[in-house]
Amino acid sequence: METMLTIVVLFSLFIASIIDIKTREVPDWLSYSLIASALGLRTIDAIIKQSIEPLLIGLTGFAAFFIIGYILYRSAQWGGGDTKLLMGVGAAIGLPLTLNQIPTMFIFFINMIATGAMIAIVVLLYLGIRERRKVKEEWKKQRQLYKNLEKKVLTGFFILLALTLILYVYVSPYALSIMVPLLLIPLMYVTIVLVKSIEKTAFIKTISPKELTEGDWLSEPATMGKTIIVDTKYCGVTKQDIQKLSELHAQGKIKKVIMRTGIPFVPSFFVGYLFTIIIGNWFALLL
Repeated sequence: METMLTIVVLFSLFIASIIDIKTREVPDWLSYSLIASALGLRTIDAIIKQSIEPLLIGLTGFAAFFIIGYILYRSAQWGGGDTKLLMGVGAAIGLPLTLNQIPTMFIFFINMIATGAMIAIVVLLYLGIRERRKVKEEWKKQRQLYKNLEKKVLTGFFILLALTLILYVYVSPYALSIMVPLLLIPLMYVTIVLVKSIEKTAFIKTISPKELTEGDWLSEPATMGKTIIVDTKYCGVTKQDIQKLSELHAQGKIKKVIMRTGIPFVPSFFVGYLFTIIIGNWFALLL
């Protein structure tokens, strides 16, 4: 039964990854199919074993990833489709009722996040190089916006650098070890501004309200004159928001809305799950 669950999850995540890359959406039918298939297989397993435990393990995994996914959804880290897909994976992997070792769900989640971070870095680098002229122009704008912060960061950095050199000369040569984390201060600032520049260049687009889908994030409030029609929401636009904006668009009162897209995250589900199956608890090897 575990083999069947693994095949179902791999197939579902593979299809979802392709769709997410192409459309930036995860269709509900795919997420609900995964949830139904996972809980269905666990129900069959429970009947065969004449024990409710396999089903409870699936339901517990479903609930655990529902909570995590909902938190990430409400904090605008990803969309509702990602949350539903994660719930399906949770139902398939399951959460053991007795925790004698690190749950596979936890290992998968770490692998998924690590994979997502690596994919994001690669995509940002690619977009930064491809759109380097636009990014360069946006970089200048962002530096102007963060001009005061930049002065504070550089001032703080040089003060800490001076103190480190004084400690090195008068206290201990080991004070130079502080230099490494100090160098991260300007590097982090540059990284933040660069990421903001790439986001503004590659992930902000102007579209017709009719092109919106439920859960899309507005970069700026949709307004009619000085009146805010739909404000930016952490959980994205609703069907009611889209209907309202579409009606105003048909009346010629609103022409465009500014939408924020993002990096497809579902591929990290697939790669993270594949990594979990093949390698498992890799971070235990570092201990």
